[in-house]
Amino acid sequence: MWIVVIWSLACLVAINHWVCRDLRYPPFIMSTLWLAVLSFYYAAPYTSHTVGPVTAAIFVVTVTSFALGGWLALQWSGGWVHGRSILAHRDQPSVRPQIRKWLLIASVLLFPLLLLKAQRLADLSGVDNFLMGLRMELLAQGSSGFGLIGNVTVLSFFTTCLYAVECDAGAAERFQYLLSLVLSLTCAALTTGRLAIYFILIAILSISWMRGRLSIRKVIGGAVTFLVAFGILSVALSKGGDVDASMQDNVAVIGESLVPYISGSLPAFDRLVRTDAPMTYGRNTFGDVINFVYRVTGQQQLMLIPEDVYVPYPTNVYTAFRPLYLDFGIGGLAAGYMLLGALSTYIFCRAVNGDRLFILYYGFALIPLSLVSVGDQYFVPFLTWVKFGALGYLYFRTGRAVVCGMVSAPSKGF
Repeated sequence: MWIVVIWSLACLVAINHWVCRDLRYPPFIMSTLWLAVLSFYYAAPYTSHTVGPVTAAIFVVTVTSFALGGWLALQWSGGWVHGRSILAHRDQPSVRPQIRKWLLIASVLLFPLLLLKAQRLADLSGVDNFLMGLRMELLAQGSSGFGLIGNVTVLSFFTTCLYAVECDAGAAERFQYLLSLVLSLTCAALTTGRLAIYFILIAILSISWMRGRLSIRKVIGGAVTFLVAFGILSVALSKGGDVDASMQDNVAVIGESLVPYISGSLPAFDRLVRTDAPMTYGRNTFGDVINFVYRVTGQQQLMLIPEDVYVPYPTNVYTAFRPLYLDFGIGGLAAGYMLLGALSTYIFCRAVNGDRLFILYYGFALIPLSLVSVGDQYFVPFLTWVKFGALGYLYFRTGRAVVCGMVSAPSKGF
């Protein structure tokens, strides 16, 4: 069975590259990612639970659906000729670039309030370890977390992405970009989520890639930053290390803690498929929206964190396919990822032609795409993506028609 799966995905990779000879093409990234993950799984399985043929077929069908949606979007957008889109070139800088600086200033001024709130939450836990106490309070049932001041993390991340899109030559611009990046990484660390730092790094690297400014040095720097941050948080939170252990022991344990993220999600999803649970019709896919309504109306919110499954070690990552599969079955999963493939490719087509709003969106789109074999980041944080999309639109498009009219107005001469 594994030969058929690997051969099918290899063919998809070749077809996607033939359709669009650009490594940034989302269906090419999707198929290449799954080829690499499944090849690793079959070559060096770290679990005694074998992925069955039905689950393997679901993986191939879903990746194919994503590629089909991308191909349809590519044709609808005007096609691809000799590696360049034939869409009209657009480069629309924001009409209010000074807003970016004010967003940075606001992030800097509000950060001490976020830090103060984090300290108070950690003190409430009664635990001496600051990060562990903070995480306990943030995850406590009924906890409001950071509350309104928690939006500083959103603000700093969004500001960093804006600098990634628009930062050009100039020492002042580069300093502001670096300051924003350090601030957003610090805010991400305060959320105590190890993947929060990954989100920032993958977004700015994706934006740099789309702008043609990605280098090996940046990739290595991003990888080292993530691994160091992942290791420090793992040790501090006792989720793969111990502050009293040696560095060598901690590195070994942290490496083992990465295994569930690399290969554990595949057999976990297989266990899900084998249970043949009844469909839940939107409870998982639209859980973020449902919980928002429940918060507003004061009702008990849904628990969206998946339960652990043993494969044989415990893991609660099930690939990104879990919500749609649980809610709508194989057909809904394939249809949903066809739409996601179409949307991702449309964003790609607009971004590759220099539209800065869609360069920003491309950076956002590659976050859930890069984690598709691990867990869902499309639907679980759905309202967060809506928030970022709206903020980006307001930043890059507000006043656009007025400015375009002023620029295109005929000259009256002297």
